[in-house]
Amino acid sequence: MAKKLAHDPVDAHIGSRIRLRRKQLGVSQTELGKAIDLTFQQVQKYEIGGNRVSAATLFRIAMRLAVPISFFFDGLDGAPTQVEPASNDVQSIMALKAALTVPEIVNIQELPRRQQRAVATIIQGLFERR
Repeated sequence: MAKKLAHDPVDAHIGSRIRLRRKQLGVSQTELGKAIDLTFQQVQKYEIGGNRVSAATLFRIAMRLAVPISFFFDGLDGAPTQVEPASNDVQSIMALKAALTVPEIVNIQELPRRQQRAVATIIQGLFERR
């Protein structure tokens, strides 16, 4: 009989960061799942650390939740994590929720690699702390 493996602490940490940011934006698991072409059950498994998130999926999640990839790794080294509070500005929250439906307009994965990297750099630059 195979021994059941425990959840990896890194996977659990990344999942908790996905959940934190999703809740900050007021986005449901269903909304996030639809935006990145997954079921809400899969999002739920990621959030509890039951399933490991691939790099490609983590990139899509970061894009939809408007955070740099590094956000999901903050605090792993044991250092305290500072999380920026969610905006109370209704317009900015609605704009972020509306951005979750953009994939029909531009599928970044269909762009050439060089352009994908450029888009990722631009987006990360938008959210860097200054």
